[in-house]
Amino acid sequence: RIVSLAVVPVGLPDHRASLQELEKVDGACARGILGKVAEWQSVFRKEIGRGFVYPSDEFFLLAGKAIPREQYYDGFPQSENGVGMVRSFYGDFKLQAREFPRRLIQKKIITMATGELPQWFIRDKIVPRLMRVHGLEVRVEVVPNVLYGRSVTVAGLLSGKCLYSALQGKDLGDLLMLPPDILNADGLFLDDTTVPQLEERLGVAIHVHDGRWSDAFTALQEGNRDRTIATMSETRVEMK
Repeated sequence: RIVSLAVVPVGLPDHRASLQELEKVDGACARGILGKVAEWQSVFRKEIGRGFVYPSDEFFLLAGKAIPREQYYDGFPQSENGVGMVRSFYGDFKLQAREFPRRLIQKKIITMATGELPQWFIRDKIVPRLMRVHGLEVRVEVVPNVLYGRSVTVAGLLSGKCLYSALQGKDLGDLLMLPPDILNADGLFLDDTTVPQLEERLGVAIHVHDGRWSDAFTALQEGNRDRTIATMSETRVEMK
């Protein structure tokens, strides 16, 4: 029984010698696909009461369109395929933002590293709210993908080498924050680099976002340089 279907743009790394030529999804293509999916969803919602087929977040970002509201995703059945991750991320962010401190004891700088595709969402939706915390400066560093090629623009496919190549020699402040899902189940980047190795090479404490913004604030306040990626605080924001 098929419960839902995801439409995902094909990944086109640079290393495609002698392979069949495929067309890259650009803004115009993304808008066309979103229009077609909307037609399909209209039919399915009438017949079965839900969208059934869902486009991944990349299509909305490439098309320059707003990310749909939570109801659009019917419980996020395709989140593992990148469908609704941006909406879910932003929803959690807004809830937890109610508990953000008004000010920091000492001035701190946090650098958020991300891929080329989601950078505008981070700049427009996340940074302005974080900057309302007095004493906090937020910087965004866009990291090109040198492992698969510049055509691969999502944050989750960045390797340790990608991050080091883009960030070496830069003032990254007090904490480098990396996007969720950038590590595998063993805590490694795609090229088997570890977080402690990257911390050592860049000379900055690293926090891989795990969905709890309280961890990042705790790391900033305490100057935590522990070589772990899991919890840095026992404080948790209750999600209702």
